[in-house]
Amino acid sequence: MRRLMRRLAAAALTAVCLVSLSACTAKQEDSAATAAISTDGTPVTDAMGDSLKLSAVNSLGMSDEQLIVQEKLAKDYSNAYGIQLLNFLYLYLSELHINPGIVSAAKEKAMDEYWNLPGKDAKANYLISIYYDTLLSVHNQKNKNLESISSYVREYVEKHYTDPDLNISALADKMNVSLSYLSTVFKQTAGINLSSYISTMRINHAKKILADPSLSISAAAVLSGYEDAKYFARLFKRKCGMTPSEYRNLSLQKNSLLPKGVST
Repeated sequence: MRRLMRRLAAAALTAVCLVSLSACTAKQEDSAATAAISTDGTPVTDAMGDSLKLSAVNSLGMSDEQLIVQEKLAKDYSNAYGIQLLNFLYLYLSELHINPGIVSAAKEKAMDEYWNLPGKDAKANYLISIYYDTLLSVHNQKNKNLESISSYVREYVEKHYTDPDLNISALADKMNVSLSYLSTVFKQTAGINLSSYISTMRINHAKKILADPSLSISAAAVLSGYEDAKYFARLFKRKCGMTPSEYRNLSLQKNSLLPKGVST
């Protein structure tokens, strides 16, 4: 949820800054506009611009060409706003623990491409495009990661559901994730609670065992992953609408009516 909010905030920031970019440029082109004056006599727009210029110069890391950079920034505030927006985007990517080298190389490439674009429209379109493409890629990768987690959980449960020690907490510890995160991911991807998934696997297995009259109810419970036969009986009735004994009797009755060699 926190990452989703960051993506939304980043997208909103793009829109706001692009609007600000247009408004700022319009003010510059309006020769009749009166500049706002701060308490120390410095025009407010100039003070804001100086801050953005400095941030952009530092981001570009072109210490040998700072005079050229500053000259360009002075002519067009869209450069400063754009560089700041790219900074925000790659800061967000770095917080996702993506390989720092990859993030740094991508940022350098984006800064260079943006800087050499002609005109405000081209720069605005570039920002919109790179934000959209990057966030969409992050979203798709996240979905792949979640599917991988869910797939691993299903495979693991299918192999170990008869183990009485298997539970959500133990599985979360094994995967080195929090219990709440694991539960949320599985619910989102599988459409069922993880605890329900495990118990369903166990109950279905118990049904097969109960069809064998040579095994006791307690044995069926243990072989299905439940050490407490009373808890097993309560859970079985809640899920199946009848006790294990009733299910066994019903299953035996059905089998007695079937031709020899055929079983349910």
